[in-house]
Amino acid sequence: MSKVMLCALGMLLAAGCTIVDASHIVTGTTHPASSPEQIKLYGEAPKTPYEVIGIVSVTANNDWVAGQELLDDALKALKDEAAKLGANALLIDGINAHMSANDGIVVGSSDNVNWLFTDNTFEKSVQAKALYIQPAP
Repeated sequence: MSKVMLCALGMLLAAGCTIVDASHIVTGTTHPASSPEQIKLYGEAPKTPYEVIGIVSVTANNDWVAGQELLDDALKALKDEAAKLGANALLIDGINAHMSANDGIVVGSSDNVNWLFTDNTFEKSVQAKALYIQPAP
């Protein structure tokens, strides 16, 4: 297999590898675990009665993926973490994006053409309040 094909295969395999670090702090009363798919996202406080049960933070990193796809990975992890607390909603406090660029490395050379790969890392951080919205009577 040629070096070009090996490099292309490596890039394709790495494209889906998002590293996620999720954590939470309990600040209220937790509830039985909920389903991440049922957690609603809010940009401002809901109008219905709710309680704050914790703070959830997620950082997602990927060397090849940025933008909405990386944010989607972070939000999925945020919902997964909030579900552990029994949350049924998240009030987003902040979303941050960061990219770091490092030196490149020549991984192959063919016909006077050098293949240069850089070590860029894209990062999205999201913090939110895990909420339990009281069910309607």
